[in-house]
Amino acid sequence: MLIVIASVTAIALVLDAWASVSILRSDVIGRPQKTAQLIVVWALPVLGAVLALIITRESEVVSPRKGSMDSGPEVGIALGGGDLRNHNHDHSSGV
Repeated sequence: MLIVIASVTAIALVLDAWASVSILRSDVIGRPQKTAQLIVVWALPVLGAVLALIITRESEVVSPRKGSMDSGPEVGIALGGGDLRNHNHDHSSGV
């Protein structure tokens, strides 16, 4: 039984250390946020570490650059090749 407790404790410590390093290396979150996350990680060893790793992983995802294919069409670009800003929407049939 002592082996099981020691193993679970060791796993929790490694997980908490990994989460702490991940938090401290993040350039996206500020100092108060890092402090709060570290408190949660060490207060709730396994759950806090898992949550912190998820949060830091999501915050490191790079957003698409403006003008790249991932950011969508720019303002004024129509799918038909025309300009939406200068398009005449008056299509009266003369009836």
